[in-house]
Amino acid sequence: MKITENPYVSNVAKVIQGSKTRYLTELASQYGDAISFAVGEPDFTTPGHIIEAAAKKLLEGETHYAPNPGIYELRQAIAEEYNQKHPKQRLGAANVVVTNGTQEANLLAMMAVLNPGDEVLVPTPNYISYIPQLLMLHVKAVFVETYAENGYEITAEAIEGAVTPRTRAVMLNSPCNPTGTVLSRGTLEKVIAVAKRHKLAILSDETYSEIVYEPFTSILDVMELDESLFYCSGFSKSYAMTGWRLGYTITTEETALAIRYLHENSTSCSNTALQYGALEAVRNGAEDVEYMRRKYEDRRNLICSLLDEIRPLSYVLPKGAFYVWVDIRKTGLSSMDFADRLLKETHTVIAPGTAFGEAGEGFIRLSYATSEEKIEEGLKRIGNFVKTLR
Repeated sequence: MKITENPYVSNVAKVIQGSKTRYLTELASQYGDAISFAVGEPDFTTPGHIIEAAAKKLLEGETHYAPNPGIYELRQAIAEEYNQKHPKQRLGAANVVVTNGTQEANLLAMMAVLNPGDEVLVPTPNYISYIPQLLMLHVKAVFVETYAENGYEITAEAIEGAVTPRTRAVMLNSPCNPTGTVLSRGTLEKVIAVAKRHKLAILSDETYSEIVYEPFTSILDVMELDESLFYCSGFSKSYAMTGWRLGYTITTEETALAIRYLHENSTSCSNTALQYGALEAVRNGAEDVEYMRRKYEDRRNLICSLLDEIRPLSYVLPKGAFYVWVDIRKTGLSSMDFADRLLKETHTVIAPGTAFGEAGEGFIRLSYATSEEKIEEGLKRIGNFVKTLR
């Protein structure tokens, strides 16, 4: 529901809309046999040793404020992990600020670099929260469309062509929600070169970096950290810790100080005891991450093999995250009509492509962060539904 009439609600609040995906998920709650491919949340429970580490700290009385940028041990552990994975980097605790999820990390990074009236280049289809966050900051999103022909990778030429005197930054999301695209080293190198030439900041969201199905190139493998790079990630997806709301930014020390002050004056700090759980995840969670990654890869292969049997739907094989971006244009239905009818007629929930920007019209997003049994049953329902449209 849009808020339009209340004179006491700000203009910004009036244009911010709720998630279409969550709206459909709520509607599905009336069906006892509903199957959902809509919400981007792991179906795994957080590994037990991580839960135990946090619970132990609670029982020990760690119920007070944490340091504003996060507990030192966690920030240092994150820095050391990134130094090991990305030999170009020389990070320390002072480069890291722990946030309330990657979503807050993205918002704080935006707040740290953007001024009202600036423009940001956003490859689209795009994660649903980027645009509302930019609206909150009175910043204009300039969409740079990506296409199936090159696997939905953004091109340096498209970025170059969208730059104006007001352009302040470019956003990157690899692996990408919703398309599952992973940016290649060559693409990253070319985009970085354009950003350097035009003195643009780079806002890089790599929250799905551990959920990949081929060798992955991080932006931290390609460029050394400097004042132009704002890197964001978190614990939600890799460690099945969505409800813990823990993310982080990695920036230069000076920028980290600015982000710390923004964080301090918005949410003060992140949950103290849960940060010790995250510390356990960084130190001892590698096997958990790999176990879940393999499961997601099996599910990706299953859902794509089943999609191959449903004509005229098509897709590009996702290289990361746990989503497949499906082209439904040949069915003749809009994204929202497809989603509405599928829910009402088969009790199956999907995310309409338009939830991820106007470029998503004619597409749907399926999350395969669910069991193989539900994938098989849900794809059977989708296949039968599509047959009724012929």
